Amino acid sequence: AAPVPPPPQLVYITSTTALFRPSPFRPQSRQVVSYYQLFGRFSSGSNVKVRLSDRGYAGLGVEVPAEGTLPCVLEVRGLDSNVEYVFAVAAYTRAGELVGGAIGETD
Repeated sequence: AAPVPPPPQLVYITSTTALFRPSPFRPQSRQVVSYYQLFGRFSSGSNVKVRLSDRGYAGLGVEVPAEGTLPCVLEVRGLDSNVEYVFAVAAYTRAGELVGGAIGETD
């Protein structure tokens, strides 16, 4: 169990699009995750951490159900080629509470 989600798993990438899925996550709080949101930013500088305000690209900050008939896939579009990015997911309960009280780990 962990307090916040681990970094998302990269599934597919092109020069302008990246697809992720949430890494396996069992909240320490025992809250049930209802949906995820992906956040990301440039990885320039030192000690770069993704924040909940990092929604500058299409697909970031979109609510994606954690469970359902389709696998949970988080997509970001409009990326610039030859630029490095970092991403993190936030997990939410059905009531919209941020699981663990913070965004997940940055990767």
